[in-house]
Amino acid sequence: SLSHPNVVQIYELGTCEVSRPFVALEYVKGVTLRDRLRDSGTLVPAEAARVASSIADALRAAHARGIVHRDLRPRKILLSESGVVKIKGFGASSPAPANDLYALGAILYEMLTGTRPGRSGDLRSPAELDSRIPESLSALTMRLLQGSAGESPVDAATAAEELESEKDAASPAGPSRIYRAGSRLLP
Repeated sequence: SLSHPNVVQIYELGTCEVSRPFVALEYVKGVTLRDRLRDSGTLVPAEAARVASSIADALRAAHARGIVHRDLRPRKILLSESGVVKIKGFGASSPAPANDLYALGAILYEMLTGTRPGRSGDLRSPAELDSRIPESLSALTMRLLQGSAGESPVDAATAAEELESEKDAASPAGPSRIYRAGSRLLP
């Protein structure tokens, strides 16, 4: 099993008295990223980087154990009332994490631009669409989107590290103190 602060925990798998399978999951009070994007359209770059950093860190831990999500999308990302990001729906084993990384890029693209990326070759970078988006965050987004059908140019650990540094760089107020599940306050 996968235990990580940014992954919804599975407490129990079983079969009830009438032979129906059940799964008991951690309760996360909050909204899905899909709901948040529907309400707000986009996230400011620093918040998008924070959410994506938490997702990438969970993917790093999963991929290290040979687990991929294979269905990562905004409705599978939970944003708790306290600001913790949680992914639900892990469980598949596969040797190809590139699809998870493409999905992370697609989610980051949508958080920054308010639109889903198409798979066409004429995709405009987030920074081209909105000058407030740092070029480095835009470039990472585009690199993640290059891994749709095979090897990703970025692994989850690298993406997590780069997104961690983007949180403060993308903040208009400069460095801030942001809490991430399972960590201490970051300087």
